[in-house]
Amino acid sequence: MDENRQSLKILVRSPNWVGDAVMATPVPRALKGTHPACQIHVWAKSWVAPLWERHPDVDKIITLDDTSRKSLVRMCGQLHSLRKEQYDLVLILPNSFSSAWLAFWTGSRKRVGYATESRRWLLSQPVAWTDSMRHVARPQVYLNLARQAGADVDLCEQWNFTLRVSQEELSRADALLGRQQNGRLVGLAPGSVAKSRRWPVDRYAQLAERLSAQKHQVVLLGSHSDQEVARSVERRAKAPLLNLVGKTSLREAMAVIRRLDLLVSNDSGAMHLAYAQRVPLIVMQGAADPRVTGPFASNSQVLRDQSLACAPCVQNECAPKHLKCMKNLTLDLVWEKVRAQIEKLPPKK
Repeated sequence: MDENRQSLKILVRSPNWVGDAVMATPVPRALKGTHPACQIHVWAKSWVAPLWERHPDVDKIITLDDTSRKSLVRMCGQLHSLRKEQYDLVLILPNSFSSAWLAFWTGSRKRVGYATESRRWLLSQPVAWTDSMRHVARPQVYLNLARQAGADVDLCEQWNFTLRVSQEELSRADALLGRQQNGRLVGLAPGSVAKSRRWPVDRYAQLAERLSAQKHQVVLLGSHSDQEVARSVERRAKAPLLNLVGKTSLREAMAVIRRLDLLVSNDSGAMHLAYAQRVPLIVMQGAADPRVTGPFASNSQVLRDQSLACAPCVQNECAPKHLKCMKNLTLDLVWEKVRAQIEKLPPKK
């Protein structure tokens, strides 16, 4: 990066998953903190692009067109537009070959990313990737790329995750949630992209019953892919639930989570949206490694069985087929942690 330029133009290729994008939100702060006059554009897939809205260090969001045949013409047009931007730097956060390939066609002379998937030749500054990196906290992995590009990442020592919602979005969240009773507003996120990261649905249903019996309002949260799991929880729970799974946009989900008193979740996108907004959080974890993917907040609790030699396996399917890492987290254990967390909450206004 040319340190003498008064205004650098930087394109950040966003990760494709919501959780990974959340963990990447400190990167623009490091870049703009080092070069206050720079312009930062974020290039992101359509389903994750809304997460970057209202980020104070992002000047423009570019939605990455699908690379299917039908959109090939649109993609070529987008790459032509990006070449006109004349970026000084493209920072490629995903490790995929396709992300480096598309970055190459932006025409930027400086393209920084990890040398994975035989893509070294597409990068002007390939950064070494070793197996040990798989055990490094993901925010640190992303910030290391920013450091290699010349950013002062010490500005983000506390990993200041940045998710912003407007007052209007909070008002829409209030409308979705409806009128609350005297109890607390507790979210349950029973889904996950990986079966190995799901606490049993019957226990989520029983937890909902216990919360409802204590006059707390229970809200089910998740994406479209979590709808079947949520419906299963809803059928089994003998308690009133507000099921918003698959019924909110990403921005609406962010605002709804901001309104929660507590979220109880598997390792999922909802988990990341919660800790990044400093919402109290209890996470049941088995396959995932919390040292790598969090949660990264002092008011988050991770419940896991430390006795299992196979955990964390970080696999999407349980190889031994027993899923003990999730099943060994009993309802009573989780309920005790939830009850204790609720008792620690400040009085309602």
